[in-house]
Amino acid sequence: SILEDLEERKQEYDQFEIDFSEKQAEFLKEQTAFKQEQHLLMTQQNKLKEDQSSYDELKKQDEDNMQRRLVDLKERKTLLDELEKDIAERHESLNETNQQQLEAKSAIENERTTQLDEREKALNEREKRIIEQEEALKENQLKEDKQKNEEVEEEKEATLKLNEREEQLN
Repeated sequence: SILEDLEERKQEYDQFEIDFSEKQAEFLKEQTAFKQEQHLLMTQQNKLKEDQSSYDELKKQDEDNMQRRLVDLKERKTLLDELEKDIAERHESLNETNQQQLEAKSAIENERTTQLDEREKALNEREKRIIEQEEALKENQLKEDKQKNEEVEEEKEATLKLNEREEQLN
C-alpha cells in the first residue's frame, strides 16, 4: 500500500510536472506574445513620438512662416500706404501745377489781349490822324489851288487890263 501510495504520488507528480510543463510552455508562449505586443506597442509609441515631434516641428515652421508672412504683409501694407500717400501728394502737386499753368496762361492771354487792344487802339488813332492829315492836306491843296486860281484870275485880269490899255494907247 505504501508502494501504491508512492506510485500514485509519483504519477501525480509526473502528471503535475506534465501539467506544469504545459502551463510553463503556455506561460512562455503568452509571455512571448506579451513581449511581442509590448515591443509592438513600444514601436508604435516611438512612432507616435516621432510623428508628434514631426507635427510639432511642422506646426512651429507653419507658425514661423505665418509670422514672416504677417511681417511681410505689414511691410507691404506700409509700402502701399506710403505709395498711396506719395501718389496723392503728386496728384495734388500736379493739380497745383496745372492750376498755376492755367492761371499763367490766362494771365498771358489777358496780357496779349490787352496789348492787342492797345495796338489796335493805337493803329486806329494813327489811322485817324493820317485821315485828318490827308484831309488837312486836301484842304491846303484846295486852298493853294484856289489861291493859284485867284492869282491866275488876277493875272488874267491884269493882263486884260494891260491889253486894254495897250489897245487904248495904240
